[in-house]
Amino acid sequence: VCHHWRDLALSAPTLWKTVKIDYRTPPEALRAWLNRSGDVELNVFLIGWSEENKFSDIPSSLFDCLLEQASRLQALILMVGQRCLMSLKWPDVMPAVHELDLTNASLRALLDETSGTFVQSLATRFPALQVLSVRHNHFDFNIWKLPTTLRILKIYNDSNSWTSESTSPVNVATISRILSQLPALEELYLEHALTLDTVSDISV
Repeated sequence: VCHHWRDLALSAPTLWKTVKIDYRTPPEALRAWLNRSGDVELNVFLIGWSEENKFSDIPSSLFDCLLEQASRLQALILMVGQRCLMSLKWPDVMPAVHELDLTNASLRALLDETSGTFVQSLATRFPALQVLSVRHNHFDFNIWKLPTTLRILKIYNDSNSWTSESTSPVNVATISRILSQLPALEELYLEHALTLDTVSDISV
C-alpha cells in the first residue's frame, strides 16, 4: 500500500471504530488501534475462542486498556465463556453502551446463580441499553431483569427442533412479562423461539 493510502487510512477514525479483541491480541496493537479511532464511538468484539474451538481467557491487561475508553463503548459483542465473563472486572456502570450481544456468550453455568452475576446487573450496569440480543435457553427471563430502556430485543433459540427442555420455545407467560416490563420496546425479534400455537395465544 502506498504512503498516500496509508496516510488516508490512519487519518480516518471511522475505519477503526470496530475493535476485535481475543487472547492473542498484543496490548500495543490494541492501544494503537484505539488511538487511531480518535473520539468515535466503538463497536467491540470480545472473542474468547481458542484455535482448538475452546473457550479461552482474555488477559485483564487488554480489558483494562479497553476500559480506558469506556465513554466511547457503544456496542459490545461478547463471544466468551462463563469463566472469562465473570473474571473480567466490569465497571459498575457503563453509560455509553447502547447495544449488547450475548448470543455467543456461554451463560449456561450462570443459570442457577441468584446474585452477583454479570447478567443480573444488566439494568444497572447498562442504563442506556437499547438493543439486546440473547439466546433463550441461555438467559433466564424469570431471574434476570431487563433494562426498561430497551427498544429492540432479539431472542434466539439454539434449534428449531424442541426435543428437550433446554431448547423449548419461549412460552406465552414469558412473552407477556417481557412486553409488560419494557415500555419503550419497539421491536421483539424471535428466531426459532416460538411455535405457531404460542403465537396464536399472544394478545398485545
